This record gives sequence, C-alpha cells and structure tokens, in this order.
Amino acid sequence: MNIRSSLIRPIVGMIAIFLTVMIASITLAAEPTPVNPDAAILQQRVVKLMGDAAHQNALKTAALDGFSKIFDCSTGKFELTGPVSSYGPLNIDEAGHVTGGLLTERSRVTGCGNTLITNILTGFKSGNNISVFGMPGTTKADPTLARDTVMYVFSAATLKIRDCKQVKIINTEFVEFFGEPNLKAKFQANQGRPWREIWTIDVCGKERVPVPVEYVPDETGTTIVARHL
Repeated sequence: MNIRSSLIRPIVGMIAIFLTVMIASITLAAEPTPVNPDAAILQQRVVKLMGDAAHQNALKTAALDGFSKIFDCSTGKFELTGPVSSYGPLNIDEAGHVTGGLLTERSRVTGCGNTLITNILTGFKSGNNISVFGMPGTTKADPTLARDTVMYVFSAATLKIRDCKQVKIINTEFVEFFGEPNLKAKFQANQGRPWREIWTIDVCGKERVPVPVEYVPDETGTTIVARHL
C-alpha cells in the first residue's frame, strides 16, 4: 500500500533521528586502526563511560527531550534502569577510547500521567560520543529495522490515521517469539527466531492505536509484516 502524502510529515522527524544514528555508526566503522580488546578491558571502558557524569547527563537530556516531544510534557522524571547492550562489536583505540559500535541504554521517564521506556543510542568517534533518542519501548528491532518498521506501521493504520498530520509512535512492546530458530538468517540477535511486537501510535492526541507487527528473519534480511487495521 502506498503511503499517503498526508503521512509524510509526521514520519520525517522520526526517520531523521535514525538516519543521524546510522550515518554516525557508518563513520565510526571507518575509524583507523581500531584495537579489538579482550572482553574484560572493554567491559571496564564501558563501565567507566556509564559512570561518567557528562554521559549520564547526555542520556537524561536525550530521554527527556524524546519524552517531551511524544507527550508534550516538560516535567518528566528520568530514571536509568538498564539493560545496556550494543549493536555490533565495540572497539577501543590504543589510547583506550571507545571508537566503534553503537551502544543502547534503557531508561524510564514518567510525567503528566504517562510512563515511557526509552532507549538511548550512543555512537562513538575519536573518543567523543553522541547520544540520541531511539525507538521507545521494548522492541527487539535494531535501529535500521525499527526505521523501516515505521513505514509499515503507518501504512497499516491508514484507515485510523485518515487526515491526521500529527501521528506519533508512543510505544513498542515485544510480545513473543514464534517458530524455530534459523541459524542461516542474516539477523542473528535471537538465533534468527521470528517474533511479534505491538507498536502503538497516537493519532492527533485523540486515539491510541495498537498495530501488531511480525518480524521473520531469513538469509537475506528480515521480513516485516504489519497487520492492517
């Protein structure tokens, strides 16, 4: 199904966030002479980063900014909850700086009668890092897959969205795995097992619409199926 022109505007901001992250991650991969440390050293570096006051402030800022844009609420309370995970391997250079990879840290923001699980993505370059608001909720989709899912979700909910131009994704929820593992699948974060989620959109502040989504990894990528409402 084609996406109607009235849906393009609300999608643009969300896609821009993910494009920023992905461009950063591609740049990071091009860092010269990365060193692959053993697990213990890398863990020490990540733990040190997590305890850094500037990094924690960046996480808080990104989470509160995302929460404010979703719920139009500027009084959110931030709480870092974990877990922490990475997309792809993390590397450090000879100076001990994290230079490659993408780290995600989960937190929770509450305020104005709403609670949001936030996923903050941090990319690294030359010892510096930038943290941005990722897709909220408990989705198991990586940033690229999540970016692609947005279009499927909006298309599936076309009849609910109608002429609304202020559509927001306010939550994602992992539901279950189904089917058998596929060890030949390109997406191996969960041994290539297909899984189900529910993505919830807010339509002009008048209705919250849950959209069932299925992901089926195979040898070429991951098929996304969003059930039309």
